[in-house]
Amino acid sequence: ADVAAYQTVHASREGSVAAPTAGLHFSEKVMGGMAERGVGVCRVTLHVGAGTFKPMDASDAAQHAMHSERICVPHPAIRQLLEAAGGGGHI
Repeated sequence: ADVAAYQTVHASREGSVAAPTAGLHFSEKVMGGMAERGVGVCRVTLHVGAGTFKPMDASDAAQHAMHSERICVPHPAIRQLLEAAGGGGHI
């Protein structure tokens, strides 16, 4: 596997078994363009677990046993999100 290619520009801590795929399209260029438009950035950590690759084994999605993942949202990020939400900002 190409570890460098399968990583987001945000990665700073080891612990995930995979990159959070929602972040793969946020390149440095995209992030720079968003910053130019006044969009803020909050740094959080999501450690994707191996269970993310587990196929559904239940006929009803509500019965599928989900795996857990670890996330860390630092206090400064929480404050930034609350301020943006209260003032109509974008994060």
